[in-house]
Amino acid sequence: MTLAIMIGSAVLGLVLGILFGAFPLRTTEMTRKQESYGSALGVVCLGLVLILIFLNQNAASWIFIGTVIAGFTIAKIPPIRAWFVARFKISRPKKKRRR
Repeated sequence: MTLAIMIGSAVLGLVLGILFGAFPLRTTEMTRKQESYGSALGVVCLGLVLILIFLNQNAASWIFIGTVIAGFTIAKIPPIRAWFVARFKISRPKKKRRR
Protein backbone atom coordinates (compact mmCIF):
# COMPACT_ATOMS: atom_id res chain seq x y z
CA MET A 1 0.00 0.00 0.00
CA THR A 2 2.83 2.39 0.84
CA LEU A 3 4.48 1.78 -2.53
CA ALA A 4 1.20 2.51 -4.34
CA ILE A 5 0.84 5.79 -2.44
CA MET A 6 4.41 6.76 -3.35
CA ILE A 7 3.88 5.99 -7.03
CA GLY A 8 0.52 7.77 -7.09
CA SER A 9 1.95 10.84 -5.38
CA ALA A 10 4.87 10.86 -7.83
CA VAL A 11 2.61 10.75 -10.88
CA LEU A 12 0.20 13.31 -9.46
CA GLY A 13 3.08 15.59 -8.44
CA LEU A 14 4.59 15.43 -11.90
CA VAL A 15 1.26 16.30 -13.54
CA LEU A 16 0.58 19.20 -11.16
CA GLY A 17 4.13 20.49 -11.59
CA ILE A 18 3.78 20.45 -15.37
CA LEU A 19 0.49 22.33 -15.07
CA PHE A 20 2.18 24.95 -12.89
CA GLY A 21 5.06 25.22 -15.34
CA ALA A 22 2.73 25.68 -18.30
CA PHE A 23 1.58 29.04 -16.94
CA PRO A 24 3.64 32.21 -17.48
CA LEU A 25 6.19 32.89 -14.77
CA ARG A 26 5.43 36.59 -14.28
CA THR A 27 2.05 37.54 -12.86
CA THR A 28 1.93 40.55 -15.19
CA GLU A 29 1.74 38.09 -18.10
CA MET A 30 -1.00 35.96 -16.52
CA THR A 31 -4.68 36.21 -17.31
CA ARG A 32 -7.26 36.17 -14.53
CA LYS A 33 -8.12 32.57 -15.33
CA GLN A 34 -4.45 31.55 -15.06
CA GLU A 35 -4.15 33.37 -11.73
CA SER A 36 -7.19 31.59 -10.33
CA TYR A 37 -6.06 28.19 -11.65
CA GLY A 38 -2.59 28.79 -10.23
CA SER A 39 -4.04 29.60 -6.83
CA ALA A 40 -6.25 26.52 -6.95
CA LEU A 41 -3.30 24.33 -7.94
CA GLY A 42 -1.30 25.74 -5.04
CA VAL A 43 -4.07 24.93 -2.58
CA VAL A 44 -4.41 21.41 -4.02
CA CYS A 45 -0.66 20.79 -3.76
CA LEU A 46 -0.51 22.10 -0.21
CA GLY A 47 -3.54 20.02 0.75
CA LEU A 48 -2.06 16.86 -0.72
CA VAL A 49 1.24 17.39 1.10
CA LEU A 50 -0.59 17.95 4.38
CA ILE A 51 -2.76 14.87 3.85
CA LEU A 52 0.32 12.76 3.14
CA ILE A 53 2.04 14.10 6.25
CA PHE A 54 -1.03 13.45 8.44
CA LEU A 55 -1.22 9.90 7.05
CA ASN A 56 2.41 9.48 8.17
CA GLN A 57 3.53 9.02 4.55
CA ASN A 58 6.65 11.15 4.89
CA ALA A 59 8.51 9.55 1.99
CA ALA A 60 5.49 10.01 -0.28
CA SER A 61 5.20 13.67 0.72
CA TRP A 62 8.86 14.29 -0.17
CA ILE A 63 8.42 12.42 -3.44
CA PHE A 64 5.37 14.56 -4.21
CA ILE A 65 7.26 17.80 -3.49
CA GLY A 66 10.22 16.66 -5.60
CA THR A 67 8.11 15.64 -8.56
CA VAL A 68 6.16 18.92 -8.47
CA ILE A 69 9.48 20.77 -8.71
CA ALA A 70 10.70 18.40 -11.44
CA GLY A 71 7.47 18.82 -13.44
CA PHE A 72 7.69 22.60 -13.12
CA THR A 73 11.29 22.52 -14.34
CA ILE A 74 10.45 20.24 -17.25
CA ALA A 75 7.58 22.49 -18.36
CA LYS A 76 9.86 25.56 -18.33
CA ILE A 77 12.29 24.07 -20.90
CA PRO A 78 11.86 26.44 -23.89
CA PRO A 79 10.80 23.89 -26.57
CA ILE A 80 8.35 22.24 -24.18
CA ARG A 81 7.03 25.63 -23.06
CA ALA A 82 6.56 26.66 -26.72
CA TRP A 83 4.65 23.42 -27.35
CA PHE A 84 2.32 24.15 -24.42
CA VAL A 85 1.72 27.72 -25.63
CA ALA A 86 0.96 26.54 -29.17
CA ARG A 87 -1.19 23.59 -28.08
CA PHE A 88 -3.19 24.83 -25.07
CA LYS A 89 -4.99 28.15 -24.88
CA ILE A 90 -4.79 28.25 -21.07
CA SER A 91 -0.97 28.43 -21.15
CA ARG A 92 -0.77 31.45 -23.45
CA PRO A 93 0.42 34.69 -21.85
CA LYS A 94 -1.84 37.71 -21.64
CA LYS A 95 -1.90 39.83 -24.79
CA LYS A 96 -0.12 43.13 -24.43
CA ARG A 97 -2.20 46.26 -24.84
CA ARG A 98 -1.19 48.82 -27.41
CA ARG A 99 -1.01 52.40 -26.24
